Amino acid sequence: MLLDGVSILSESIDPGVVAAGSLVPFSFSSSVILPIASNNVGISVTEINDVNSSNDTLFSTLVVQPIIGTFPYVEDFESGPGGWESDGAANSSWQLGTPASTVIIGAASGVNAWKTNLTGLYSSNEQGAVESPCLDFSTLCEPSIEMNIWYESEFSWDGANLQSSIDGKSTWQNVGAVGDPNNWYTDGTINGTPGGSGDGWTGRNGGGSMGGSNGYVLAEHALDGLGGAANVFLRVNFGSDGSVQDDGFAFDDVHIFEAGFAPLITVTETSGDADDDAIICPGDMITLTATTGATYLWGGGEVTQAITVNPTADQTYNVTVSDGLGCDKDISFDVTVFCAASCMVPTLTISEDCIDGTVGQCSYLLMSDNPTDVISADPAVTQDEINGFATTLLMLP
Repeated sequence: MLLDGVSILSESIDPGVVAAGSLVPFSFSSSVILPIASNNVGISVTEINDVNSSNDTLFSTLVVQPIIGTFPYVEDFESGPGGWESDGAANSSWQLGTPASTVIIGAASGVNAWKTNLTGLYSSNEQGAVESPCLDFSTLCEPSIEMNIWYESEFSWDGANLQSSIDGKSTWQNVGAVGDPNNWYTDGTINGTPGGSGDGWTGRNGGGSMGGSNGYVLAEHALDGLGGAANVFLRVNFGSDGSVQDDGFAFDDVHIFEAGFAPLITVTETSGDADDDAIICPGDMITLTATTGATYLWGGGEVTQAITVNPTADQTYNVTVSDGLGCDKDISFDVTVFCAASCMVPTLTISEDCIDGTVGQCSYLLMSDNPTDVISADPAVTQDEINGFATTLLMLP
C-alpha cells in the first residue's frame, strides 16, 4: 500500500497459478491510520516474473474527515476548510476563500467563507455541495444549527438548501421547510432542485418577496430527529437551471449547539458564610439542585431534584437528569472545602496581667491551624473587650 507514492504497508501472498483475466481477492492482515486529509492511496502488486510493471499500481483519493463530538461547535473557516469539503461534482463552482463577486463581497467574519465561484457567477445546470465532517450528536438531545448566509440567485430557478444524512451519505433529507422562521427557506419550487429538492433559499436584486438576502443574514433551525445520532453529515447544496446566472450563495460561521434540554446544577449554602460560591468550610451544609428535568438520579443513589451535603473535603457530585422524552444528560458540580482561619475556632490564651485594670504588658495568643498570631496591648483591657477581640478574629478571612 502506498500513501502519496511512499510504501506504508507491504505483505506477501502465494495465490498459485492465476489465469489471465481472473481475480484474486486479498485483504491486508494489518491496518494503517491515515491522516485527516485528502490522501492519495495506491495499491501496487509486484510479481517476480512480471515483464510489464506499468500496470501494477492503482491509485485512488481517500478523504479522511475528522469526527466532531464536542459542542457547541463553531467553524469560521479562518484556518482552512475544517473538514468541510466540496463534493467534487463535475459542474460545481463551490470555493473557499474571500468572496469578491459583484454583489456578494467578503466573508461574514474574518476573510474566508464558502461561496459558489468566489469572483464571479455560478455555473449553469450546476449541482454541487459542500459537505461537513462527521458529526457525533450522541451527547446532544436537541441539536440546532445557525450560520451566516448570503444568497443572490434567480428567484425560483436557482438556489441553495441544507440537508442531513445518517446513513453514510447514501440518502439525504432536507433540514427545515419553506416558511420556517429565523431566515429559513424562501421558496419551495426551485427549478434547479438543489440536492434533488425544490425547497431552499433563492432570490436576487435586493429585498422583497423575490429578492436576495441583501447581505449576510443569520439562518437558524433545529436539526430535528438528529439528537443522539452518532454519524451525521450535513451538506449545503446549490442547484441551477441552464440560463441566467448570478453571484449565487455564500455561507460562513457555522454554529451547532444544544438548543433545548440543558440542565444545570445550582447551589445554596445553608450554613457557614452562605454566599453560594460552592466554597465552604469543613462540615458546612450545601444544597445542590438540578434544574429543568423530569427525573433525577444522583451518584449517591438519590432520586430527588435536590440533595443537601456536608463534605469535609473537595467533592464532585454527579447527577443524571432525564427530560421525560427519552433524553438523558449527565452533569456534575464541584464543591470546594476551604480550610482557612474563618473556618477555625481559635483558642485565645490571655496573660493574667491583662485582666481588669492591671497595668502592664498584655499578650493574647491565638491558636489555630494557621500560623500563630500574637497580639499585645497596654494598658490592660477588660474581659468584655477581649471577648470582642476574639469574635473579630473569628470573622477574619
